[in-house]
Amino acid sequence: MTSAAIIVVNHNSGGDLARCLGSLAVQDVTPDAIVVVDNRSTDGSLDRAIEAYPDVRFLARDVNDGFGAAANAGVLGSTGDPIVILNPDVELDPGWVEHATRCFVERSDLGVLGGKLLFGDRATVQHAGGIVRWPLCLADHRRYGLPDDPTETEYRDVDYVTGAAIAIRRTTFEQLGGFDERFFLYFEETDLCVRARAAGWAVEYDPALVGVHRESSAARRNSAFYYRNYHRGRIRFALRHHRVVDFITTFVPAERDRVTSVVPADELIGLRAAYLDGAAWLAEPATDGLAADAPEFRAALAADLRELASVALATVPPEHAAGPVPSRPIADDLVETVTVAPRVSPPGPPIVGRLLARARHFYWWATGQWYLSTIDQQNRHNARVLEAIHRLEVRLRDIEARHDSVADRQENRDDLLTSWLVEVDRELQDVRSTLDFGPDRGPDRP
Repeated sequence: MTSAAIIVVNHNSGGDLARCLGSLAVQDVTPDAIVVVDNRSTDGSLDRAIEAYPDVRFLARDVNDGFGAAANAGVLGSTGDPIVILNPDVELDPGWVEHATRCFVERSDLGVLGGKLLFGDRATVQHAGGIVRWPLCLADHRRYGLPDDPTETEYRDVDYVTGAAIAIRRTTFEQLGGFDERFFLYFEETDLCVRARAAGWAVEYDPALVGVHRESSAARRNSAFYYRNYHRGRIRFALRHHRVVDFITTFVPAERDRVTSVVPADELIGLRAAYLDGAAWLAEPATDGLAADAPEFRAALAADLRELASVALATVPPEHAAGPVPSRPIADDLVETVTVAPRVSPPGPPIVGRLLARARHFYWWATGQWYLSTIDQQNRHNARVLEAIHRLEVRLRDIEARHDSVADRQENRDDLLTSWLVEVDRELQDVRSTLDFGPDRGPDRP
């Protein structure tokens, strides 16, 4: 085993990247390589780091396609072993790299290793190993927010370790094919650790590996942007690691119960988007490892996720909107065509006798009544569609204007648009209900 290769994945980290690289410059052993992979930063953090650390290798990417893809690119351009992957808002204590390397030398079965991460006060735990809570696949940091316990000195077998500071044997990484790049943000390290354990490698937490994690480069907590990405990763993880029968019989019912108990509107909005993302994945060809044991059930799984999206949408408080709805304008191009005029031809002259004429008259009367009823129903439906279009067009103009004026971070703008999408879903479901008669219902039955 050679010296470690250290990969730092950066995206608009501000001054955190320089502090991270500063902590690597004072390690007790010199890493084989330090590679910073930049996911299209626009805040100048990459330029400042290049100027301050000329010995570091920098890889600037043209696109931001997620943490896992950037980490894989950095590993591909390095040769050290083990591989240490970091967030830019992490600072490692000076003995971190040396101790981690020694652990891999002493433990031939060790595939993945993580340590204790503290908040900036160095007294409160941010991460001490990860726990996956089945069947919902909720991932928690062990001891998160609790006071540090300096007496904890033993190795601990864990479900996963955070990708903010994770060490991986190169053989393990290559055997697993690295991170699954279809996890954009969150659960890519959880997925890798579960796959490593399934392949016979140990996944361990060592409290002697200490660092500080400021959590400043992660998505803003408790926002719709954060929740969508967190649950998007969780849904992909569940689809990949649950058997189909378990997903249908345990995950879906548990998820439905959980959704109805969720209170924050932002989480419900994020959940709804994540479920629809999962349904979209399942509509694609079965080449992504999802529902691998029974790909013929992908359509059924997608239907379950769409149903969960409807539950999440119905649970969002009605008052959660992007702003007051302005008064309705007139759409001249639709108003003139929204009403359908009935055209009932009068009956022709009788062919044979008075009885046949009366029968024919009754037939035309009954047919005309049904036809007029159908026309009336169509007009009522058209009016509802027109009203929905009016509201959505006005809302879109309102959101676009506010979107352009938001100078905060990108996820804030995403939250604004996601709020509008909730209203779109509500309007579309309302319109769809007028057409969804079902096999045993007529158009006017409750």
